[in-house]
Amino acid sequence: MLLQNVQFENNTATSAFGNVFGGALANSGDNMLLQNVTFDKNTAMAIGILSEFNVSIAYGGALYNYGSRLTLQQVSFNENKAIANDGSASGGGLYTG
Repeated sequence: MLLQNVQFENNTATSAFGNVFGGALANSGDNMLLQNVTFDKNTAMAIGILSEFNVSIAYGGALYNYGSRLTLQQVSFNENKAIANDGSASGGGLYTG
């Protein structure tokens, strides 16, 4: 997948009863090339508790990428955040695994 000359701004992905993957963009399985892309003020927000021992997790405030190759060329991340009220959060701008 190729994304060129794109701006992701003020996007929010929210879940009350599960995990959140990428406030603006989530990718799993496809190799991705980003060229001249900006991520500004995006949020991944997990606000719920699944059970006493299983809490929600927020991954990648702007971008979540899992199981694929990610190539970034002239990409900027500004003021993005991953928030979990009662769980954990990983990757304020970018989470890749």
